[in-house]
Amino acid sequence: MIRAFFKGGSIEGDTDFIFGSGVAVFSGSSIRYTAERRGASSGGVIFAPSTRPGSGYGFLAVASSFDAVGGAAANTVSLGRAWDESVGSLSNYVNGSSPNGKVVIRESSLGVHVRKSAPWNASTVGRPYCSSGCTQSANRFYEYANSGAGSAD
Repeated sequence: MIRAFFKGGSIEGDTDFIFGSGVAVFSGSSIRYTAERRGASSGGVIFAPSTRPGSGYGFLAVASSFDAVGGAAANTVSLGRAWDESVGSLSNYVNGSSPNGKVVIRESSLGVHVRKSAPWNASTVGRPYCSSGCTQSANRFYEYANSGAGSAD
């Protein structure tokens, strides 16, 4: 398993631009959504983890800032969705053996572009976002002690 630690870096993109099956910490980083290619109101997704079954860790963003450039509209960008890598379709998803993304965003500043009321999207094969009592494995996406217009209060 690949593990990485990024401190004080800058990451920019528009869809699934932080993705993969490894374990990564983004500390004090600038995570920037750009609307220049997709347009101001089309939105996008920042994280797309494909966390291996049984892994307790995925992606962690701590003390980081999430902002946008290129005229991104308010409330249009999702923080993340599970990348059900190699699953192919929702009917092929198998609880406990298919990947299931994990993201924790804590003590970070979330800009107005983030979808505040529904920050997490359905997976890449259409598995609905669900945090408990789910048909498929519960998504492991969490926010804690964040600030800014896009944070969950």
